[in-house]
Amino acid sequence: MIAGAVIRPVFFEIDGLFDRFLFADAFITLDEENGRQLVLITTYYEDVEFDFGEVEVALDGERLRHFEDVGRDEHEPMRAVIYPMGHIPIRATYELVVNYRGQRLTERLTPVPAPPERELALATLFKDDFEDIETCYRYYKEQGVERFYFFYNGRLARLPKALYTAPEIVHGEWNFRYWLGSASAKRHHAQALFLTMARYRFLPFSSYLMLVDLDEFLAVRGKPGMTVRDYLERVDERCMSARNYWSEARPPRRAARVRYEDLAHVWANPGHEGDQRMKTIYRGDFRGFCGVHQPKRPHQTHICDDLALHHLINGPHSRQHLMAKDARPTPLI
Repeated sequence: MIAGAVIRPVFFEIDGLFDRFLFADAFITLDEENGRQLVLITTYYEDVEFDFGEVEVALDGERLRHFEDVGRDEHEPMRAVIYPMGHIPIRATYELVVNYRGQRLTERLTPVPAPPERELALATLFKDDFEDIETCYRYYKEQGVERFYFFYNGRLARLPKALYTAPEIVHGEWNFRYWLGSASAKRHHAQALFLTMARYRFLPFSSYLMLVDLDEFLAVRGKPGMTVRDYLERVDERCMSARNYWSEARPPRRAARVRYEDLAHVWANPGHEGDQRMKTIYRGDFRGFCGVHQPKRPHQTHICDDLALHHLINGPHSRQHLMAKDARPTPLI
C-alpha cells in the first residue's frame, strides 16, 4: 500500500433511489485459497431488492458470468458478490464495466500488490473525532501495529483541516449515510459496508486486523511491558475479542482532544460491560463476516480476559455518568 495514498470507493448508486447502491465498492484482491477475485461490496435494503443475475459485469471486455453472492440480511447487513478471475490475464490495471437496468458504470481498477509479509493492521471508520487520529496512531504503533486504515465517513475535501498523516497510514473516504430507516428502526449502512470492505480488501494482507474506534484503546491486563502484538502472537486464535471498560483521561481537558501524553493518566472502571460492546481482532485466515462487535454467526470468538478495551468517555458524547466511583488508575503508556 502506497504511503500517503487515499482510497476512494468505486460505487454504483441506483438512479432515482436516494442512498441506495447496487454496490458501495469494487476492487480486485488476492484470496489465498481462490486466487484473484473481483469483489463487489453491497448490502440488503428493506425497500429495494436486486438480483446480481441481472447485472452485467465485464473486465477488459470479457463478461464475468460466474459469481458467489454471500451475506447476512439482518440489523448489521453484510453482503459481498465475488467473481473469480482465474481465467483473466494478469494486468496492471483493468477496465470494469457494469450494466444494470439501463444504467452503466465504467471505471479502471488497479490491484494493490500484497506486502512482502502480512502486517498487523488496524481499520476504523470515523467522523467528527478526526482530530483523534494522531493519538490513536501513536498509541497503537507502540502496541505493534504496522498499518493503519483510517476512513472518513464523508467527503475529505469538506474537513476543516488536513488529517494527520504518517508513513504507515492509509486514508480513505467512505461517503455513505451512516444509518438507514426511521429513528425507531435504524439499520446499519455505512459501518456494515465498511466492515465488509475491510474484511475483503485488508484482511487477506494482514497477520491480524483490529477493528476499533479512535477512542478505544486495547491493552494487555496485568502483564507490564507486553504489547497487544505480543499477546496476539502468543494466543494465536482466529478471532479474539476484548470486553469494554469505560475509562477516562484525567483531568478532563476542555476544548481539547485527548493527547497521546494524556493516556498516562487514565482511570478505568473495575468491571467490564459484558459481551455487548466488545471489539474483535481477526487473524488473516478468517473466512467469515466481521460484525460491529463480534464475528457473524456461525463463527465464534475467543473472549480474552487478558485484553481490555479502554473506551474513553472524554469527548463530545457526555458519558461521564458511566464512570464508576471506584474507578482505578490504569495508565496506558
